[in-house]
Amino acid sequence: MRERFLFSWADGKDSAGQDLRRVPTNAEIAAGYPCGPADKPLHNEVTARGLMAANELGYLVEVNDLAFDEDDQTQVYQAVIRTHLIPEDMTLYVPAQYPTIHAARQYLLRYRIAGDANVRIQLGAGDFPIDISTGPLFLDHPDGGRIEIVGQPLTGTGFPTPTEVDLPNRTTVEQLIRQRFPSRIVITGAVPGFFLLSGTIKRIKDLAFIGDGTSSQDGIRIGEWVGQIGSGNIKLENVWAHNIGGNGMRSNYNAAIAGQNLGATYCGGAGFLAANLSGIQVGGAFISVRNVGAGIAVRDTSFIEGVVGAECYFNRNSIGIVAQDMGNAKFRDATRLEIKNNASFGVLNSWASLLSVPLFVTGGGNGGVDIQSDVGSTATIPSGTSLTMSPAANTIGNNNSYNRVA
Repeated sequence: MRERFLFSWADGKDSAGQDLRRVPTNAEIAAGYPCGPADKPLHNEVTARGLMAANELGYLVEVNDLAFDEDDQTQVYQAVIRTHLIPEDMTLYVPAQYPTIHAARQYLLRYRIAGDANVRIQLGAGDFPIDISTGPLFLDHPDGGRIEIVGQPLTGTGFPTPTEVDLPNRTTVEQLIRQRFPSRIVITGAVPGFFLLSGTIKRIKDLAFIGDGTSSQDGIRIGEWVGQIGSGNIKLENVWAHNIGGNGMRSNYNAAIAGQNLGATYCGGAGFLAANLSGIQVGGAFISVRNVGAGIAVRDTSFIEGVVGAECYFNRNSIGIVAQDMGNAKFRDATRLEIKNNASFGVLNSWASLLSVPLFVTGGGNGGVDIQSDVGSTATIPSGTSLTMSPAANTIGNNNSYNRVA
């Protein structure tokens, strides 16, 4: 943009001493007075105010470190973007700097984040409440792929083991979770804790989500809320859901969760749910114990996968794993899979779904068989296993289903 002379509305003169408000004389007009003919005093006002506006825009450009360029018609736009840009790495501290996690998120909504910058919302130790009055923490942000929410590092021996949380007392398990996770999202009422409709969040790390058991409550819900369809994806690391009235962690409608060390205990729905063309992929510890619903549920052309090195434990749930309606539960590359002591089947594989399990898989103690394949479904099971299954190994049955042992 072109730089203009400074203008003072107090005396109507610019920096060259010309009065731009008064009506010029005929002689001044003949000499080329800049404000126009004497019979159009409004033109004088418009010109003066226009110069004021140009000066203010010039200041906006200048304070945002842009050199004036009269051939560049985008400098004001660039300046406005810079005014609302986080140019370098930043940490927002909750509650030391912002009283609530919602307040930190509200601050970020005013800004874009530069491509080489990252923002961390750093939570202190303690409980961070989410309820009907606060609503869920909506994670959507146009630059969410550069935002992470991090709790305090885990204490004691770190991420809980399946044995530690396989206890018949819900309160005792909660006490253990609270001891290991100094930062906790505490959910009260029928509301999800964290919700992402679309876009990406870089990472959520070192957090426990603890509910009060209210129905329709989800710990983390990615991809859908109140009938909306989105495509969110998120990375989770060292995250636990306990006593959530609905699903511990839910991926829905084209959404995806990539996790490292995830756990769910005593949830009213499934510990983990992937539905409607969505996916959950986990490495490290993958634990779902003593949930009212399935340990994990995958349905509607979705998938759940334990990747290379994953240690997967889905015990003492209603069913260990449910794969239905063209769901795909893949654990072939995991280090181990344990599906024991569930109230019904270890695995229910139904309605044209697929299941593949690793070399080291153990069952037993389930209310039904370890592997149940129904209605055109297929399970691939390593040879030498002692799992009970229906139909019998390498036979077609249960409405054209097949348990392949090889």
